[in-house]
Amino acid sequence: DLINTSSTTSVMVSTIDCELVTRNIEQLCFLKIDVEGFDFHVLKGASSSLKDEKIGIIQFEYSGFWRYAGSTLCRALRYLNDFGFDIYLLTPGGLVPAMYEPWGEYYGYANYVAVSHKWREVVKEIVF
Repeated sequence: DLINTSSTTSVMVSTIDCELVTRNIEQLCFLKIDVEGFDFHVLKGASSSLKDEKIGIIQFEYSGFWRYAGSTLCRALRYLNDFGFDIYLLTPGGLVPAMYEPWGEYYGYANYVAVSHKWREVVKEIVF
């Protein structure tokens, strides 16, 4: 006999925009996103906060899971650039300006850091 080991768990889902309003947070200095491929979806749920410059620095993970979530690095980089963020690849030596070319959608594991123009001074010493 086979034993059914599957189960279902319901969870509440929200957006960054909603949570900042609900919790009365005016400024979020650092936002770390790691949701196994759905990082771009989280970013889209922060559109009002990004537009209103309520978020200073964002770190998000990129990997092969993005493909299954229907997201692309190209769209994420453009999206954040449209809000005035500089995008960097997080390396052991510091932050390196992100270049979509020559790799394109490589779907390899990496962490990216988006820095609002207001927060450039905070990271300037670790940018290479």
